[in-house]
This record gives sequence, C-alpha cells and structure tokens, in this order.
Amino acid sequence: MIMLRLSLILFLVISCSDKKSNGNTNRAEKTTQSESFKMDNPALFIGTSFGHFLQRSHKIGDYEQMLKFTSAKTRAKFGDSALLELYQNMQFSYPLSLKTLKWSQDKFTLFYSTNIEATEKTIQIIGVIENDSCKLLLQKLDFEKPFVGM
Repeated sequence: MIMLRLSLILFLVISCSDKKSNGNTNRAEKTTQSESFKMDNPALFIGTSFGHFLQRSHKIGDYEQMLKFTSAKTRAKFGDSALLELYQNMQFSYPLSLKTLKWSQDKFTLFYSTNIEATEKTIQIIGVIENDSCKLLLQKLDFEKPFVGM
C-alpha cells in the first residue's frame, strides 16, 4: 500500500515538472521566432540594423534583395534598372557603427560613423516603413556618394 502511494506521488511530481518545462520552452521559442522576423524597426532589423543588412546584401552581391528593400517612391522615381546599376557600382564596403536613430514624420534616419579613405565620417541612411518593413529612400543616384554625409 505504501509503495503504491509513493509510486503515485512520484509519478505526479515527474509529470507536473515535465509539463511546466514544456510550456516555458514553447513560449520562449514563440517569442524568439516572432522577434527574429521583425522588419519594421530600423535599429533592429532581422537581428541587425537596416544599414548593416543593406551592406551585407551588397557585399554578397544580392542586389535584387537590396531592390526589394527600396521604397516604392524611390523605385518609381529612378526605375529598377538604374537602381540595380547603382547597387552594383557603388562603394559600400567600409565599416559601419550605428550611433543613433532619428524619426521625423514618416521617415527615419540612421546615423552611422565610419572611416572612408582614412577619414572619419558620419553617414545618414534614410528610409521609410512600407508594408510593415523598412525600405531605403534615396534622394539621388550617385555611385560615389549614395548616402548623405559621404
């Protein structure tokens, strides 16, 4: 009789502790998944900043990806072929260090410190939120100075 009670108590303790750990694990996994796909925060865009994401796409030659994250206004103004040519020929291989993010109305500006040809500079990458995602907003097409402050 005592053995039966001890077995029952042991079974309940083990099964209760398993349910609690499974519940916490699932909740943590769901939180991690939803946070990793967030694309409307320019300072934390898919686990990095929006500027670093663009730079990584440029370094590996994924210009189509860069085009997907270019604003509709910029694409309409310059056209996809001109933007792809810009992305393929612009210099974007310098170190970036995000310093601040500034919002003004419907636009955001990311300020990065960098070192271009042994000169300390602060560049600005301007963007907008479209369809719950950050998109690059360009004012002009300039292969040598694609961003403000270069």
